[in-house]
Amino acid sequence: MKAKVPPWWQLPSLIAGGIGLLGVLGTWAVSYATYAELPKKVEKVAEKNEQQDTAIDKLTALQEFYAQQQAPNQSYHKQPIREQDMQDIWWCCDDASYRECWDNRTWYKCP
Repeated sequence: MKAKVPPWWQLPSLIAGGIGLLGVLGTWAVSYATYAELPKKVEKVAEKNEQQDTAIDKLTALQEFYAQQQAPNQSYHKQPIREQDMQDIWWCCDDASYRECWDNRTWYKCP
């Protein structure tokens, strides 16, 4: 009795199936390698975040320090120079001196 001959398409389909299986295994290997490196990447990002948090804390402390240093200076409000004319209207000027108010003509009606 003669052995049965396989159909002509069986050998190419087995080769194509093997190549497809190798492709799937290669994809799985690359995906797993990426997934395996993920904890290291997360650790690096967490470390960088901690460094940035530390830097932000230092900058915030400096900002608060300088805000406290400047607060007394900012609370001082210079009173404008006041002048009353003949019609009893009060005029104000924010320049440094009375002479500058007249030279620069920066008078305005006082509120």
